[in-house]
Amino acid sequence: MEGIDDLLTRIKIPTLAEFGVDSDAFTAAIDKMAADAEASGSPANTIKPVSQEDMRAMCRSLI
Repeated sequence: MEGIDDLLTRIKIPTLAEFGVDSDAFTAAIDKMAADAEASGSPANTIKPVSQEDMRAMCRSLI
């Protein structure tokens, strides 16, 4: 993830918070987003297995 963070910084892609997303509301919704993603079956379409904790970590890294 560090390499991705560096790339986003260099090409000036804002974080969700910098883009105006309310970080408290987003953080409060992470558990539901991870559960909904798992229920949708979307994680089964990835190259490697993705757990709900993986999805929560990915979401936390966006804010």
